Amino acid sequence: MIAGGLGLGIAAVVAAALVFIGGGEEPTDPAAATAPSVAPAPELSKREQFIHDADQICADIMTRVGRLPIPTTLEEAVAAMEKLRRIVMDARAAGAALEVPKDARRGWIRMMGTDEDVAEFDTVIEGLKRGDISGLQRWEQDNKGSAGRDRRWAKRYGMAVCSQKLS
Repeated sequence: MIAGGLGLGIAAVVAAALVFIGGGEEPTDPAAATAPSVAPAPELSKREQFIHDADQICADIMTRVGRLPIPTTLEEAVAAMEKLRRIVMDARAAGAALEVPKDARRGWIRMMGTDEDVAEFDTVIEGLKRGDISGLQRWEQDNKGSAGRDRRWAKRYGMAVCSQKLS
């Protein structure tokens, strides 16, 4: 239901484990004496970092979309679509800031949607404001296929969150 096939899902990505280490010199600060030492997280490859960051964006989308109320009137549908547009635009901005590996660029751009997808989104909202729900229905149907394609791409690329269906 999201422009550009942003039909994404919820999951959590754990980036690193905390490792407590002991020994060394006795700390002179009492607070430091009780604070555990933490080993730095292992460096992620460019691909692993991208997958982690992309899944974070997808998790944010899932959380925000999950908070949207289900519209029961045309006015509520317009308001929900406008909020959904804001979620999409925020995700696109965050996605554009990622360092995308060369082999993921095409799929990621398709997943985040193009400017034409956003323009279509705007057209649907304007149609709803005029009382035209057929544009919304057509748009939702068109996006079902692209959302499935994008989830399959995300799964092949190793994204645990982005490969889940938005529910």
